[in-house]
Amino acid sequence: MPRKPRRTTVYSLGDELGVSVATISKALRGSAEISAELRKKVRDLAARRNFKPRVVSRKVPNICVLIQQYPGHTLDFGLFLSTVMEGVAQYVQEEGLEMSIYADTIDRLNACDIVRELRRRSIDGAVILRSNDESHYFSRLEAEGFPHCALLSTTPAHRDNVITVNNDEVGYRATRHLIDRGHREIGVLVSPPAGVSGQARFAGYRRALEEAGIAFDEKRVAREGTDKTGLQFGSDAIQNLVRENPRMTAVFVMDHPVVVGLLHGVSRIGIHVPRDLSVISCDDYPETAFLQPPVTVIDIPNRTLGYEAARQVYRLIRGLEPLPLDTRIDLDGRLVERESTRAL
Repeated sequence: MPRKPRRTTVYSLGDELGVSVATISKALRGSAEISAELRKKVRDLAARRNFKPRVVSRKVPNICVLIQQYPGHTLDFGLFLSTVMEGVAQYVQEEGLEMSIYADTIDRLNACDIVRELRRRSIDGAVILRSNDESHYFSRLEAEGFPHCALLSTTPAHRDNVITVNNDEVGYRATRHLIDRGHREIGVLVSPPAGVSGQARFAGYRRALEEAGIAFDEKRVAREGTDKTGLQFGSDAIQNLVRENPRMTAVFVMDHPVVVGLLHGVSRIGIHVPRDLSVISCDDYPETAFLQPPVTVIDIPNRTLGYEAARQVYRLIRGLEPLPLDTRIDLDGRLVERESTRAL
């Protein structure tokens, strides 16, 4: 009885040519790691043996939104996070990629083998939110060349992989808008005080006061804590500030939930915006124009931030050079003037 012909496999091809299975596989895929001469030998032999490699679907690149949680805060998908992720999702959809989310505390991120953890989750690159000077896990990402882009970070160690808003300028312009309308007793609600954006906007607030010759007064500052955040912080903080600063005529607020809480708080103590108190905030979400009164804001293009960060990460995944420092994307906010501020 005639012997059944031996089935051709990548193993038999490798044996016949005296090379490894990995080399055969790469040659059949046309990998540039294999010389053109050897690729031709492998293909010719495969054709003679009537060998057709099994078609395996190529893995779709996965871009992760890595969220570094603030200490003492639970993760919430508020307007900022959701809008940034909409931008990431838009880019991912346009390019036919996959998207995932990974959230953890800074302590756990610093303690783990971050690159191994990301790869375990089949993640190819990460858009990182809320990083700061304590984000030591960046050294591992950079040492192993893992594609990443930090959003709104000012940590010197990773300034080359960052897309940022000039938050100092945001704070300055918001405060300057109030000063230009005659206000000098200007309060500020800092949120989150430990975050990069909050610190930078507060610095811009102080710079505008100093430039205008207005003395800084700690009594006009309220800082968000871990016990009261967002809406509750805004409501309670403005009532306390008005009580302690009866001559205060304006206030700078740093994010949307806080300004919503503020408007609730002033209504409870009979303060009218803008007749008694001018208010300027940050971020122009659709809801902002429908508050009572519609709020003047410095609009931060959060969706664009997410989109551009995802594009930068995919660039790195494909092995392209990152944008050099002098062409790094810096996105500025724009003033949207509505009914919550007035001139004295």
